[in-house]
Amino acid sequence: MSARARHFDAILTTLALGATLSACDLENPGSEAPVGSLYFPNALVISNETEGAPRFLFVASTNFDLRYTSGALHAFSLDAIDRRINECAVKDELGNDKLGAETCTVELAEALADEVFIPTYATALAIDPDGKRIVVGSRTEERLTTVNVNLDADDGAFERVNPTSARVASDLLGCESAQSRYCGTGTTNGVDVVTLDGLEQPQAISDLIIGRLSELTGDPADEQRDYVATAHQRGAVSLYLDDDEDSLVLSSVIEGLGRTPTSIARDPISGLFHVALRSNVLLRLGVTIDTTSELAGASLYNATAVTLVGGTLSELRSIAFLKEPVGLGVAAGESQALIIANDPSALVLTNVTPGAGSSVSGRVQRVSEIGAGGARLALGSIGGRPLAAVTCLDGRSVYIVDLTSMETRAVVPNLSGPFGVAFDEARERLYATDFRSSVIRIVDLSQLASPTAAPESVRVVATLGRPRVVQELK
Repeated sequence: MSARARHFDAILTTLALGATLSACDLENPGSEAPVGSLYFPNALVISNETEGAPRFLFVASTNFDLRYTSGALHAFSLDAIDRRINECAVKDELGNDKLGAETCTVELAEALADEVFIPTYATALAIDPDGKRIVVGSRTEERLTTVNVNLDADDGAFERVNPTSARVASDLLGCESAQSRYCGTGTTNGVDVVTLDGLEQPQAISDLIIGRLSELTGDPADEQRDYVATAHQRGAVSLYLDDDEDSLVLSSVIEGLGRTPTSIARDPISGLFHVALRSNVLLRLGVTIDTTSELAGASLYNATAVTLVGGTLSELRSIAFLKEPVGLGVAAGESQALIIANDPSALVLTNVTPGAGSSVSGRVQRVSEIGAGGARLALGSIGGRPLAAVTCLDGRSVYIVDLTSMETRAVVPNLSGPFGVAFDEARERLYATDFRSSVIRIVDLSQLASPTAAPESVRVVATLGRPRVVQELK
């Protein structure tokens, strides 16, 4: 683990502890967060529409230096971003349209469609399969925060009564309390939408995933209900299930999992949850379904851990399973996963053996070198070519890796603090949070449809927001 990464983690831990301790003393709670202000953003997702291109980009501002009383979840119109990028377009020497250079700025006010306030130090976002619910995890709140998404809402900017009036909220995003713009329990406003059933919720969520409950139960009746699995920095994993009122209920907690879980993913073949640790081990957790009650309950249990073999790799940070295997050497029933390792810095393609009771190892197939401080991983496809995007916080860059060859196709350099990342396959773009500059970088990937595309063809074509210098922490 690099000295810079240790320093960054130490800051996060210290601030999270400070926020927790100060929660009972609001004599100096900070200022109310201003509308439409990206402030140390880290996590992002794009909207799920059943038809057509995604319409919204959802971004979490963390309020990292506690300047404000809360963080925020912003919704930006991708059509508005398109319009601004087109305005920035210039002609090349042949008279063809060429996307504008890095100086193209999309003003937040041009693209902001809605926002709500959420607890400080959001760490992870996930959107459910039908795109109607966003779940937010935080380092300072043990409870999940859920935000409702109205996909029928207008994707224009916040409405104004007149040009000089303050903006008023649209109905795109909503909290459990329809009258509140504060979701979760990070402030004295808002409603706790997670109910408990005699279980104690661990704190400090580091990652989360959301999926259909039917994936766990095998019951078609659960197709419209969700599950959420959360990994916690203090060595725990929690499982939440939708009840009959579409509220997420804590169903199971398993603790004592060892060194700092950093990421969680579900293997679609074995059905087991895989949890990355800051070591060379992937923990595996199974789910036992209780079918004796009217609504399904579930309990987590420890399955055999996976040790990576075929390379000296440690400090695992992020994991994602491939929908389709790439390359050769995949045995029947095996799944393939991509894992970020930070010692050494690498993106690892590994085959994972199925079965909860078997002797399990992750056979490292290929390793691709990446920049220092690998943080987050996203999968996508451009022109039919499967790609991975890896943000490297310490290396201040984003690596684009072709999964068919595990070769780096391009590197987006000179960023301040890349962290969250998401593909927009319809627009052939990539969105990355630049944490230290409080902006979103928009990267053109269109040339990667060609296997001979030059690496320099992948570049930042626009910035959402105006970069700000990191302020001294209070």
